[in-house]
Amino acid sequence: MRNLYLSLLVMLFINSTANSQVSASDLSKTCQKASSAISSRGKWDGKRPDDVYAAGQCEGFIEGWIQGLDGSILRQEDKFVIVRIRQDQIKTMWDIAVALVKHLDGNPLDSGKPADTVLQKILLENGLINTEPVFMPTAIQSSNEN
Repeated sequence: MRNLYLSLLVMLFINSTANSQVSASDLSKTCQKASSAISSRGKWDGKRPDDVYAAGQCEGFIEGWIQGLDGSILRQEDKFVIVRIRQDQIKTMWDIAVALVKHLDGNPLDSGKPADTVLQKILLENGLINTEPVFMPTAIQSSNEN
């Protein structure tokens, strides 16, 4: 049980100190390069992407980020929560890519922010992230505050 708590602490530390190397603007440009349909019609038309490599980067980043965040335990104010992504409400990762492109068109100041920060904002705004409280022993909570 002690090892489980130590593992959670390590995950919290890594999660809180991780730095995204991809800006929202860079990810958006990659997604637009993957399929001109995303930028011209606002959604993917189902045809083969214009650039298969860019399509893999776009979809892979978003899917990997979602898979990594889903089930994570994060500190939210004075409590810990487990993050649940409502993946059943997401048809494809392209839907998230489209939302990213549209979001940056309407919020240009977000373009320089890390992609993961903007993706989280998009999912929150669309009700695709739920959090549930998690019991953490007092010893772990107090050691995490230092």
